[in-house]
Amino acid sequence: MKTKGMNVDDVVLDVEWDPAPILNATYYTDNNKILCSVEGNYLGYLYVIDFSKDRPVNCIEIPKWKTSYLSFSDTTDMIAIGYKNGSWELRHRYEPPNFLRKHCFDQNYGIVKKVATNIENTAVISASEDGTLLVHKIDYSTFMKGVKC
Repeated sequence: MKTKGMNVDDVVLDVEWDPAPILNATYYTDNNKILCSVEGNYLGYLYVIDFSKDRPVNCIEIPKWKTSYLSFSDTTDMIAIGYKNGSWELRHRYEPPNFLRKHCFDQNYGIVKKVATNIENTAVISASEDGTLLVHKIDYSTFMKGVKC
């Protein structure tokens, strides 16, 4: 990936970085786009990639933590992210700055392997590498109003 011409705080950067390993990828919308997370200099963002373009078309800022799980649901427009430090997040496609984040697994052995909501969007199930399975109640309407937890 290249960041040539990226505008950050009114300063135009002209930087060429070497490619970095992709941590996770998932289909994103039905318009030939994928969402991926990478490490190295690109850590801290989810990149929206269009198959017909040479560079990412958009990015979503996330914590500078390595991801272990990534999925997107067309029915709820939700992005589910699991991190290697035992945290997970739910973000809405159209309001990515509004998110629900939980740190509930061991930082060393609790790598998040799965995050999903139930059909009614009243609960989130999360599973970690150490065999822990948790169910969390959520208030979807409050989440959609932009409350950060």
